[in-house]
Amino acid sequence: MGKLHKWKNRFINMTNTKRIKYKLLIGIPLLLLAFLAASLFKMVTTAQQTVTVTTYMSIAWPYVLPYSFNYWATNFLSVGVWQDLVTPPLAQYIWYNSTWIPILASNWTLQYFPNGTGLFIIHLIKNNGWSDGTPFTAQDVKCTFLIDYAFSYPAFLYISPQIDTPDNYTVVLHIVHPASPIVLEWDILYLMPPQPYKVYGNWCMAIQNLINQGYSNTSPQMTNLTQALVKWNPPVYLADGPYYVDTATITTDTYWLVKNPYSAWANQVKFDALKNHNGETPVITPLVLAKEIDYATHGFPPASAAQFQSIGYSIASPPTLFGPALFFNYNDSTYGPLFRNVIFRQAIAYAINMTQAAQVSLGPYAKVEVPWQFTGVPKSTAESWIESWAVGQISSYVYNPSKAAQLLESIGLKKVGNQWYWNGKPVELTLIYPAEFADWGATAQNIAAQLTAFGIKIDLKAVTYSEVPTLVEEGQFQLAIQGWGAGAPTPFFSYYDLFATYNAREYLGTGTPGMALPMIWNTTNGLINVSKLIYEIGYSTNVTEEREAFSKLAIAFSQYLPVIPIWERYGDNAVLEGVRVCGWLPFSNPLWENPVYQNNPVVLQVLFGIVYPCSSYHWSSITLPVSMSMVSPTTTTTSPTTTTPTTTTVPPTTTTTVTSKMLSTTLIITVVVVVIIIAVIAVVFLMRRR
Repeated sequence: MGKLHKWKNRFINMTNTKRIKYKLLIGIPLLLLAFLAASLFKMVTTAQQTVTVTTYMSIAWPYVLPYSFNYWATNFLSVGVWQDLVTPPLAQYIWYNSTWIPILASNWTLQYFPNGTGLFIIHLIKNNGWSDGTPFTAQDVKCTFLIDYAFSYPAFLYISPQIDTPDNYTVVLHIVHPASPIVLEWDILYLMPPQPYKVYGNWCMAIQNLINQGYSNTSPQMTNLTQALVKWNPPVYLADGPYYVDTATITTDTYWLVKNPYSAWANQVKFDALKNHNGETPVITPLVLAKEIDYATHGFPPASAAQFQSIGYSIASPPTLFGPALFFNYNDSTYGPLFRNVIFRQAIAYAINMTQAAQVSLGPYAKVEVPWQFTGVPKSTAESWIESWAVGQISSYVYNPSKAAQLLESIGLKKVGNQWYWNGKPVELTLIYPAEFADWGATAQNIAAQLTAFGIKIDLKAVTYSEVPTLVEEGQFQLAIQGWGAGAPTPFFSYYDLFATYNAREYLGTGTPGMALPMIWNTTNGLINVSKLIYEIGYSTNVTEEREAFSKLAIAFSQYLPVIPIWERYGDNAVLEGVRVCGWLPFSNPLWENPVYQNNPVVLQVLFGIVYPCSSYHWSSITLPVSMSMVSPTTTTTSPTTTTPTTTTVPPTTTTTVTSKMLSTTLIITVVVVVIIIAVIAVVFLMRRR
C-alpha cells in the first residue's frame, strides 16, 4: 500500500496539463476495454437468443393467422399431428396389437369397486422438463384436467373434478360413473395432453375455487370463466415434448420446431429441428414437387400423387378412419320438414354414385366401404365391434337413381321435365364445403353435379375450411360437407363426436343447435333412443353389453341416415426417402396401420428415433432466433413425497439426461474477468486526495 500512496501523491502533484495527458493516456485504453466488455456481453446475449440447426425434417401443416398460444383458443397455433412432439399425450396407442406405449406417464392402474366407482392412478416420468427448464410434474396434469373439466370434456362424464396429487409424479382420478376401460384410457391418456401449470396456473386456481364453492362446469360462473380463457393469449408457448415451437421464427409461410433440451425424449429424436410449412393442398403441392417436403398428410388429388411418385416420392396409405358426409339442417326454414323425412334422405343416398365421387376425389385412396360406412363408424372399427346377428340387417345404398325416384314419388314429390318439385316449388338447395380441402371440394362438386342432373338443383358455396364447422354447429346451412367417423379404437367416439359437435343441443341438452336432429329415431326395429345407446357403448364396463348397444345403433344409423357418409378416406401421404430423411419403416410394417391423424405412424417414427438424417445430404448450419420459451431456464421447488405403489404391467419409458447448451461458458468467464480488471483499474485511478 506504501507504493500505491507514493504513486497517488505523484499524480496529485502533477500540473493540470500533465494530468490531462495522463488521463487521456489511461482513459482511452479503459474506453476500449469497456467497448470490448460490451461487445462480449452482446455476444453472450446473442448466444442466449439464437440456436444453430444442422439437421432437420421438412413437414407441412396449416395454421391460421392471427394465432394464439392458448391451447384452448379456437385459433391456437397447433401443429396438428406433430403436436404430439410438442405437448405429448400421457401415452400413445399402437393399433395393430391394441397396446399402449407410455410417453409422459410411466405406468397407470385402473381399479373398479363393486359399486361401479373406481380409481385411475397415473404415475408420471420424472426426468422431463418444459422448454424453459421448469420440471414437468403432476401439477401440470392436474391443471390441464381442471381446465378440461371447465370445458366439459367427455372424460368428466365419468370422472370427478376432484383430482388428487399425493406426490409430484402421481395423479389420482376418481371414477364416479362406470365407463368402458378403452374409453377411459383413450380420453385420459391420449385426448388430454398436459399443458404447463406455469402458464395456466391462475386459470386452474380460479376453476378450483369455483368447484370448491359448489359450481359445476355447466354453471354460468364457469361458462364466464371459460369464455374469458379462450380470449386470452399467453406470452409464451412452452413445450414438454422433444420439440418446441420457436415462436420467434413464425412467418405467414413457415415456422420451426426446435429440439427441447429439457425433454426426456431429446436424445431419442435424431433431428435438430422440424421446419413446418403453412398451407392446404394447393399451397403444399408445389413444395412437394420441388422436394422441399419430406412428409405431408394433405388430401392430394390422384394426379398429384402420381406426379409425386414419378419424381421419387412414395405414397403411404394408412387409414384415417373418417371421410366426408352430406349433412342436413333439420331445422331449415324452407326444407326442414323435407329433410326430416327419412325416405327423402334414403332417396338422396340412392341418387348419388358414391364410387364416382370417391374416384374423382382421391382415386384409390377414397373407398366406398359398403355396408360399413352406413353404420357411421369406420370399417375396421365396425367389423371388430359388431355382433354377427346384426351384420345382415345393415342397410346399404348402392347407386340406383330409379329407386331414388320411386322413393321421392312415394312422399309426394313430382318431377316436371328434369326438375323435382315439392309443395309446388322446385327443390333448390345450397351446399357449403371447405374451399381449401381439395378432396372434399371435389366430392361436393361431384355430388352437386349428380343431384342437379337427377333433378335436384344444388348451388355450391365454397367457404374457408375453418369456418364451415362453425356454420354447421350454429345451424347456418342447408346442406354441408363435413366429416363422419372418428380415429378411436371404439365406436363410441364416432357417434359422440358427430352428435356432441354438430347436434349438441339435441344430444347434450345444451350448446349450439347444429343439425337440430331429434335423438329418438323411428326404425324398422321400433323407436330407438340414440342417446341411450351411445351411453351404453361408452359407459358399460361389460364388453358384451357394449357390442350389443353398438350393433343396435349401427342398424338404426344405416336406416335413419342422420348424415350420409360418402366414402372413407385412406392416406395418400407423400413420403420422401433419401434426401433429408432416411430410415423409413417399410409400408408392410404394422406401425403403418396407425391412423394418419391419431397416433400418426411418422410422428412415432420421429419420436422413437427410427428415422434419421441422411448422411449423403449436404447439411449446412442455420442460425435461428430463439423464442422467449428458451431464454430463461427456471426451476420449481417441490416437497419430498412418497410414491403410491402400482400393480400395472405397462413398461416404463426411455430415460435420458439432458443439459442446456444455450449459453457459452467461455464467453461468460471472459466478460467477468474483463469487467473485474476494468473495475480494479478504475478504482485505482479514482483514488485521489480532495
